[in-house]
Amino acid sequence: MEVYLYIDEHEVQLRRQYPDRSEAWLARAHMKGFNIWFRDRIQKSDTCTGDALRSLAVGPLFTITSYQAYDINGYTFYTTAQDKKSTYQNSGVRIEAVDNEEEKTTYYGQIEVIWELN
Repeated sequence: MEVYLYIDEHEVQLRRQYPDRSEAWLARAHMKGFNIWFRDRIQKSDTCTGDALRSLAVGPLFTITSYQAYDINGYTFYTTAQDKKSTYQNSGVRIEAVDNEEEKTTYYGQIEVIWELN
């Protein structure tokens, strides 16, 4: 919720800076430049309180930890590459999903890569 104030501020600043531009152009400029503007705005601010805003301003880490196998909730999952090296194979997955009309759909697949995201 706190970010909305900064979104509005950035849009107002763009409108002042480029008064002759169309709404479509301003929307593209906002989408393209907000993250950098937001980061700079938060880093220079003395009034910004809250670790959440500072974390958002820094942005995501671009390092991803990946695994060939992963244990979760008592189940071990393997990637297809690990399955080729092992006699125990467990890269297949199935999930049942329910849509807005409460219709069930089953999806099947194989695990190609396992990423750990924070």
